[in-house]
Amino acid sequence: MRPNDTSHAVIDCALEVHTAIGAGMLESAVCACLFHELKAKGLHFEHQVHLPLIYKQVRLPVAYRVDFIVENCLIVEIKCVERLLPVHAAQVLSYLKLSGYKLGLLINFNVPHLRQGIRCECCFLCVLGVLGVEKHEDTEAVGVGGSHR
Repeated sequence: MRPNDTSHAVIDCALEVHTAIGAGMLESAVCACLFHELKAKGLHFEHQVHLPLIYKQVRLPVAYRVDFIVENCLIVEIKCVERLLPVHAAQVLSYLKLSGYKLGLLINFNVPHLRQGIRCECCFLCVLGVLGVEKHEDTEAVGVGGSHR
C-alpha cells in the first residue's frame, strides 16, 4: 500500500474511533481503540515502536517511541491535547528523519470534529531524495541515522 492510500485508511479508522468515543479520552484509550480498528481493517502495523538514535557513533536503542507505523510506510502519532503545538509537529518530523519514512500523521483526538485535529507531516529531506535533488552536506543532521524504507 502506498503512503497516501495508507493515510486515507488510517484516517478512516481514526474517524471511526472518534465517532464512537468522542473527545476527552486519554491517549492510551484512543490508542487501544485505534489498534482495534487498524487490526479490523486488515492493515499491517506496529504499535509503540522504539526508534534508535545514533549519537557520536553510539546507537541509543530507546531514544524515541512511535505510536504506530502502518504498512511500513506511515508514522502515526496520537495526541489528546487542548491544541497541537509546533513541538508536536517537530516530534513527528524527528520520527520521520530517524526512521527514513516520508509521511506522518499527527492526530489530535481532543477536538469536536476530528478533521480539525489531523495534520499531515512530510520529511522534507526525504522528499528531496525521492525527487532526485542533491542534499547540501550541511543539511544532513549530524549523528542522525536510519534506513530509508
